[in-house]
Amino acid sequence: SAGTTTSSKKTSVVELPRAEKESTVRRALLAMGWTETISSTFCAAVDAAMFAPQPNSAVAIGNPLSEEAGMLRPSLLPGMVGMLALNLNRDVEDAALFEAGTVFSGSPEKVDERPALAIGATGRAFGEKPADFYDLKGTIEALLAKFASRSTYFDNLLLPGWLHPGRAARAVLDGSTVAYFGQMHPAEAERHK
Repeated sequence: SAGTTTSSKKTSVVELPRAEKESTVRRALLAMGWTETISSTFCAAVDAAMFAPQPNSAVAIGNPLSEEAGMLRPSLLPGMVGMLALNLNRDVEDAALFEAGTVFSGSPEKVDERPALAIGATGRAFGEKPADFYDLKGTIEALLAKFASRSTYFDNLLLPGWLHPGRAARAVLDGSTVAYFGQMHPAEAERHK
């Protein structure tokens, strides 16, 4: 006689070490009125060069589909800027967007991945007045308050070239730079229309 055997496998879900922190950030941003977005993992070489945290750290793709997608994104900013520009070009002037995702650096032989967060706002995303530097700073302060730290401060030292020099800052948590924020440099804003 033929017999059948059934086996049962136990499976379990293992939570990633950073999942709780990402969930905390996501819930906080949604509660503050930000809308979550997702952008491409790829970007153009010119955007990779502009938004990479360290020079020459962006990773080129061996056989890209197009020039606009020839690099692994070293930052979430190319996607964020593109989404904000797309909204503006479609007459959606009031937007507060965020993306939590993975960014890449290194070389084609050894790619390093790390989590990142980008936020971007245009128009009257938060009410009567146009979104400004202080709306971004308030959001960053609220996010940083969710995590234990010994010291937090803001200054305008060592700002990247994509930010307006007089309307930007960095956030420093326990001695490490954790965020740059402010108005986009006019030349970059023009380049991205």
